[in-house]
Amino acid sequence: MVSDDITERRDEYIELIRATGRMAPTEVVAAVSETQGELLSLLRAVGEERAARSPAAGEWCLRELAAHAAFTERLVAKLVHCMARASG
Repeated sequence: MVSDDITERRDEYIELIRATGRMAPTEVVAAVSETQGELLSLLRAVGEERAARSPAAGEWCLRELAAHAAFTERLVAKLVHCMARASG
């Protein structure tokens, strides 16, 4: 199950977040652009039927995961914008 993998790799993900936090803004932009490109490429390669299929009961389908990623990205963008305005 996907959530089991995330739980098992928790420390790895926390370190990845910390490492990203130490990046220069231009490096963060490049990393975000690369990740967005990879995600969009993967989603384009998956048909609608597959994107709507959950891997297991109670698990999110690819479409729901992608919508969650987009929503979260918008929230983070708003937070970064507010923080940048406040520190300027």
